[in-house]
Amino acid sequence: MRGLYLRRLVADTRLVASGTSLRQRPARFRRSRISATAEELGARLEILVAERQELRRRCASTRALERNRLQIARTQWELGHALIHDHLPQPVETAA
Repeated sequence: MRGLYLRRLVADTRLVASGTSLRQRPARFRRSRISATAEELGARLEILVAERQELRRRCASTRALERNRLQIARTQWELGHALIHDHLPQPVETAA
């Protein structure tokens, strides 16, 4: 059995093991305190996509396109959570 594990696994090294978790969310993708409805977020997403198309048409700067991309990604993320919240079954309260 020893012959199979002659090389040390890379994941076991201190440098890799001390790295940050892959599941941590960046601060910009945490849920905001003000929760919008799925319809509001969908409308905001349409506006952001139209804005992106306009930015592309005008050959906007990379910084402006990246800012818009992050706004779209955040809105999509919030929309996903809003839809999950809307469609989760509500817990049934039991009468005691």
